[in-house]
This record gives sequence, structure tokens and C-alpha cells, in this order.
Amino acid sequence: MNAWIGTWDVEQSSIVGTFVMDMTVTERAGSLEVAFASPQVVATVSGVECDGERLRMTTHLTKPLKGTAEVELTLSGPDSFGGTGKIKFLPASKFTGVRRA
Repeated sequence: MNAWIGTWDVEQSSIVGTFVMDMTVTERAGSLEVAFASPQVVATVSGVECDGERLRMTTHLTKPLKGTAEVELTLSGPDSFGGTGKIKFLPASKFTGVRRA
């Protein structure tokens, strides 16, 4: 089983603010799918790639602002990760996450 599969409590810190969201990673037909849920953030995800402990994806944001961000997350333990997200014209945002029990 892929180490990323499950539900994660995620915090994203950026110049726009700090956002709390759920990230659910599932496997379907041999590929990973990622979905974010939050009243503060609305985004769809495409281009999910996993290289062991690294997870990369493109997020298409419509809230709190419109844009496309490239996100790269890295496991820092079996139940935690860190990473960054980058929209072209803004400084990178920081992601941290903990697997939900």
C-alpha cells in the first residue's frame, strides 16, 4: 500500500494567510487521487505524481484566489509531511500535515 493513502490534517501558510484543510489521498486504477476539503480553500487537483516519499500535484484554486499552484510534499515520518506550493507570481507557501488516526 502507498504510504500517502489516507486522510491528512493539513495547514498551509502563505502571504494570504494560514488555511486549515483536509487532504484525502486514495488509489484508483493504480493511480493516486488527491482531494482537499476546507471552507477556506476551493481547489481541484490534477497531475498527481508519487515517487516514494515525495508527492507532487497541480492544484487549480478558485478560493481564496484564482490560480494554479505546483505543490510538492515530502514525508517526514510515517504520519507527517512538509512541503511547498508555488503560484507563479507569489512567494512559495508552506504545507505541513499529520495523518488523521
